Amino acid sequence: MFRRSGWSLGRVLGIPLVIDYSWPIVAALITWTLFVDFRDAVANISVEVALIGAASGAILFFASVLAHELSHSVLAKRRGIGVRRIRLFIFGGVSEIESEAVTAKDEFVIAVGGPLVSVILGGVLVGLTWLAPAGMPLLVRLLGLLAYVNIALGLFNLVPGFPLDGGRVLRAAIWRFSGDRLRATSAAVIVGKVVSTLLMVTGGVLFAVRGDVGGIWYVAIGWFLYRAAAGTMTQTKVVESLRGVTVAHVMSPTVAPVDGRLPVGEVRRQSIGARTQAAIPVVLDGRVKGLADLTGFHVPSESLDDSIPVSQVMVPLGPETVIDGTTPADRLFAMFETGDWFAVVVDGRFVGSVDTRDFARYLAATAV
Repeated sequence: MFRRSGWSLGRVLGIPLVIDYSWPIVAALITWTLFVDFRDAVANISVEVALIGAASGAILFFASVLAHELSHSVLAKRRGIGVRRIRLFIFGGVSEIESEAVTAKDEFVIAVGGPLVSVILGGVLVGLTWLAPAGMPLLVRLLGLLAYVNIALGLFNLVPGFPLDGGRVLRAAIWRFSGDRLRATSAAVIVGKVVSTLLMVTGGVLFAVRGDVGGIWYVAIGWFLYRAAAGTMTQTKVVESLRGVTVAHVMSPTVAPVDGRLPVGEVRRQSIGARTQAAIPVVLDGRVKGLADLTGFHVPSESLDDSIPVSQVMVPLGPETVIDGTTPADRLFAMFETGDWFAVVVDGRFVGSVDTRDFARYLAATAV
């Protein structure tokens, strides 16, 4: 049922931390870059010491990005906005919050927190660089590079182009004075597209004219930011259209449950032509204990053994698979990042299920 997008590293301050499958590429690139730098900049350094220093630097870079994202997440939670997880991926990190900020002030505070922490951390590292013993050149070099990275991370994120933190600060400012979040988002997205285009053009020139391979990285980041900005605009319009809409409006109503002891083949035959939703309630000991998908939408139907009890292929009901019907429908954007469908309950009673198809059908029906 759930899409895996990386490795879970547990929780930090109560917030789930996930490392995207693309992250090892960054870790390897950073380690190699630092290794080459240390070999060139530090006299008489051995391969082993340079490698240990480079690996340590990659870990500390990871910690720097995590500190940046943690500030966003902690500030969001303090303002009553849930945080599903922090995800680190090839282009950095992202705090996946459950809903948009309610006020321009909240938007500003949450957005500015990350760059502020990065710049402060960079300043502290500058101080440590000056205090480090001159007889430890590797440590001095490592601290100096980490200081530069953190300050650069903070300042780059303050560039006023969506979806960078600076773009969110810009949106908060326009939102505050215009009172229109959609208009503010549109303006910030336009600036974001300009910034990302300039980044791609700069990278292209560096690569084509100077043969700088780093230019390819500029193009990749610019393209990612451009697509993210465009996607944000679309999602914001949808979120605005969903004001007052709950999950109960979007879901597929409940259908007759099936006995969990029945074989998959029998349940499949019973459901032919009678069910349009993916989730079938499964009852054990008189209570709905899970949902079964026999349609082939989530689980290939040919992979199911018709002779096994349907209870063996159901998804048990639990905190990660259940959503309250009164939940605002825009929360589904974040929830579908980790799951394709959920059981819907109202006052503790199972009333239906909601999946990505239900959401798409609702949006199409409302002409969004």
